[in-house]
Amino acid sequence: MKPEALRLFSQNPEKYLYTIIYTVAQKLIQDTTLNAVSALNFDIETKGIATFGDYSTNIAFICAPLLKKSPLAVAQELLILLREQISSDFFHIEIAGTGFLNFFITPHGWAHIARKLSSPRPRKRFFRKKILIEFSSPNIAKPMSIGHLRATILGNALTHLYRHIGYRPITWNHIGDWGTQFGKLLVAYKKWGNSTIIEKDPINELQKLYVLFHQKAEQDISLEDEARKEFQKLELGDIKNRRVWSYIVKQSLKEFNRMYRLLGVVFNYTIGESFYESRLQPFIQWLQKNKYAHESQGALIIPLEAEGLPPALIQKSDGATLYFTRDMVSLLYRAHKIKPHHMLYVVGGEQILHFKQLQSVNKLLHLTTIPFTHVSFGMITDEFGKKFSTRKGNIVTADTVVEEIIDRSYKIQEEKNPHQSSETKKKTATAIALGVVMHSMLRSDRTSGISFDFDTIFSLSGNSFPYLQYTYARIISILSKVPHKKTGDYTKLTESDHTLTRTLINFEKIIDTCATTQSLHPLAEYLFSLANAVNTVYEKSHIIHDTDIRTRNARIHILTVSAETIAYGLSILGITVQKKL
Repeated sequence: MKPEALRLFSQNPEKYLYTIIYTVAQKLIQDTTLNAVSALNFDIETKGIATFGDYSTNIAFICAPLLKKSPLAVAQELLILLREQISSDFFHIEIAGTGFLNFFITPHGWAHIARKLSSPRPRKRFFRKKILIEFSSPNIAKPMSIGHLRATILGNALTHLYRHIGYRPITWNHIGDWGTQFGKLLVAYKKWGNSTIIEKDPINELQKLYVLFHQKAEQDISLEDEARKEFQKLELGDIKNRRVWSYIVKQSLKEFNRMYRLLGVVFNYTIGESFYESRLQPFIQWLQKNKYAHESQGALIIPLEAEGLPPALIQKSDGATLYFTRDMVSLLYRAHKIKPHHMLYVVGGEQILHFKQLQSVNKLLHLTTIPFTHVSFGMITDEFGKKFSTRKGNIVTADTVVEEIIDRSYKIQEEKNPHQSSETKKKTATAIALGVVMHSMLRSDRTSGISFDFDTIFSLSGNSFPYLQYTYARIISILSKVPHKKTGDYTKLTESDHTLTRTLINFEKIIDTCATTQSLHPLAEYLFSLANAVNTVYEKSHIIHDTDIRTRNARIHILTVSAETIAYGLSILGITVQKKL
């Protein structure tokens, strides 16, 4: 095998196979029909089951109609050609069924791959291409909810993911600090607020006032009209309302930033909806001038019937602007200021219609040619499947979740390491607790809902962060006890070593899947399978006391890469792994 092909085989056997199969199939078609085919769309599947080979392809079924032969006959011809191109030292090839080709990597091939294993590192492919990622986006005057926690963790992980594949992420926090809900809060603040009590615990007390407003409004509907008037006064610059609003914004950001520091989240831009206030009326006038917006029952709308969607409401009959209006102006602002290659909105699935309308309006008005994607995620409910409600006061806050899990983690540390200092236990417990929270939010498909339960979220078995942390700490413990020398004999590695090696070389393929789906659960599942493969090697091999030093060195090299891959993979999820428990 030529050096270049050998390098490709050791780094990516699947890509190496695809290249060879494609070339051989093209040659067979051209030699038989005297015509080349512009493209051959065939699959290579990763089997990972000994009896079916390491890889399998349906290429014979794709070529059969072109050659007017049966898939089995084509497979037999391809088998001969492939054996001429692929060394038997690296692959054993068989025909299966009615024309599938199965490829088995030989022990010699696995030895070569294992010898060349290296730890993952950031790519440089899309250097300097910017991707704007909006996430978190909490509302002021309310504690950050568990839903915002999921958005924050998902957006932060996507930031790490895109940085790994070579983009330059621009993180954006779109704070909800404007709208008629602040009129409701202003009414409650003026009628029932006590500044002395509020000063002691601003966010929770303001949240209580917001809940109280809705309770009172159920009995007195005139409060809704008062709220609209108070917000109008705020929009018109009423000094008292502006002063109260500024205080609320300041206190809210203070609380949000405390949680962001704990989670290790950093934003390039934190801009509230109020920032776009001065741009709203000129934009609305532009819409009317160009006949994009039409009056309907005193309100202004953009008709979207042609797109099969309800009209987009951009201004209420009382002149108040809406979230949709501010999102359009924000889209324009971001496109002109940042000029990203792509934009992601990490926002809950309940906003799917909103973003469909935004996409349609953008297409209709030609606001920007920069593509943007709504990265929706499922709702978080209580253990009974019921939705949390801010208005009813039925809400689990981000603080509640994080503090509860830190407490549970600390109790475990006290039981396991009673002689450690309180400071060390607290530090370890916090790191593990944050890992538990982040992993639990990312291990499921992002579009799936999460039924929240403390016992489930802190499970020590299955696909959980504690299991990954335990596996990583186990590897580090082994490595600390065995001197590592580079000269290793990889020819005596066993099937469990090959399985671990096979898992390691699939890391970048999994990363590509995550980027394509904008979901991190494939990476979480991959790390779980990697941990399983590591523990199988540990159970079946005498690593520390192996008298065959050169084979032990080879295995230590694979375990070193495994530990670094687990740590790196978890860092993409936003998690810092601990070397010692």
